[in-house]
Amino acid sequence: MTNYRDSRRKNHLNAFEEQPDIVIGKTNASAGKNEDVEFSIEQADADDLEALERARRADERAERP
Repeated sequence: MTNYRDSRRKNHLNAFEEQPDIVIGKTNASAGKNEDVEFSIEQADADDLEALERARRADERAERP
């Protein structure tokens, strides 16, 4: 669970209040752009194939000494 605090909400001692402004947990967090999805080569379009090739090249670069 992640707590996000609004930096504008400080008390007179210039300290954050104890209550978080928003709490994001598994129950109220919507699926974002980093959501894991199944990959199907049969349904892949040109952009998917290009991304797959870029990822392969990046993996090769990362493995180099």
